Amino acid sequence: MRSAIQLTAVIVLLAISGTAQDITQKDADSLLHEITRAIPVKDRISALLQLAAFNTHQRTATAETLAGASDYLREAAQLNRKSPFPFFNEQRLIVQSSLYKAQHNAPDGKNALATAIELLKNSPNKTLLGKAYYEMSEFYSGDFHHETMLTRIKYLQLAIAAYEKTDRLVDLARCYRFLADLHQLLNDNRSAFSEVRTALKYYDQAEYADKQGAVALLGRIYYEEGDYQHALQNELHALRIATNSSQDNVSLICQINNNIGYTYLKLNDADKALQYFQDALKIAQQEKDTSTVYLLAANVVDAYLGMNDPEKAARFFRDISRQIPQPAYMRYEGGDYGISHTWLKIYMAMGQYDKARVYCDYLIRQASNPNINLYTLTLYYQLDRQILHRDRRPRKSPLLP
Repeated sequence: MRSAIQLTAVIVLLAISGTAQDITQKDADSLLHEITRAIPVKDRISALLQLAAFNTHQRTATAETLAGASDYLREAAQLNRKSPFPFFNEQRLIVQSSLYKAQHNAPDGKNALATAIELLKNSPNKTLLGKAYYEMSEFYSGDFHHETMLTRIKYLQLAIAAYEKTDRLVDLARCYRFLADLHQLLNDNRSAFSEVRTALKYYDQAEYADKQGAVALLGRIYYEEGDYQHALQNELHALRIATNSSQDNVSLICQINNNIGYTYLKLNDADKALQYFQDALKIAQQEKDTSTVYLLAANVVDAYLGMNDPEKAARFFRDISRQIPQPAYMRYEGGDYGISHTWLKIYMAMGQYDKARVYCDYLIRQASNPNINLYTLTLYYQLDRQILHRDRRPRKSPLLP
């Protein structure tokens, strides 16, 4: 698994969470107009279910939005008692699970999906079964512990097996995309390459234009393989698709900008890297996502250090620290969102090894965290060795033999 401080730095905004929208805002507006008219009961039930699902999958769902989803479900259930709708209970359970998820009620959400899956397992409706499995996988998108990712992979594979018996090419592509994302995080780039290319194949077969997530992921895998030119080509292509799309791409655009920044750093162009990191940071600040702000601020520091300007890096990071409260919840295994790691690098670059040692000692303590990923731990080892090399006073690091 790669460092949360690097290419997965904007997981809080996006990561690999895939709140799938079956309809767009334009579609939702059309459905809202439809239900104001006298339409057949079954058409009304279908519209209500779709609107409820749309509301629960909003990126920033408000209490009013979720209350609306609940009202749509209630009305649909009342109408279904008078005129039964095919697979209504299964669809209601799937949408209800999304409502529970949006309300941060994971246990009831999983239970609703488990019930839907049992009802659908032996039915001919593989589309709904695939959707139920996919939605279950989304309940395991909140962290990046190894076992959590393996569980999510299991549900995505079950969703793929169901969708492969349907004509739902876009849903199939989406599942392959997230499966590739997880395998890339688990350092299985061979599987990730195959899966993301399969995703792109299905998007193309469906003539689906909004494939920016898969293209960006392909670029990220090229980055991990050290092919920075192909990485850059794909990330820039993904950014063009995302910025021209009518979808809500704010989170993805943030991630793509971050990926491009890191690719430019590898290509020794810190000036361009800084530009893209700053663009990503602006989005995180607009979203008021403080944890992502700190992760991206750490990347801006890397760009300044790449320009041999540690003083500017220090001023910038100090200003961020003063303006924005540090996140209290340590979501990532690597510790404090790169804050200590960043100060360590700054003070190392400035030759202020006494100040650097304070942060080095903190990272050494963090190294005992059983959930820390190997890439982050390697960074800690590298920096600790650098301090020991420069600071000759007797000291034996618990990280080193």
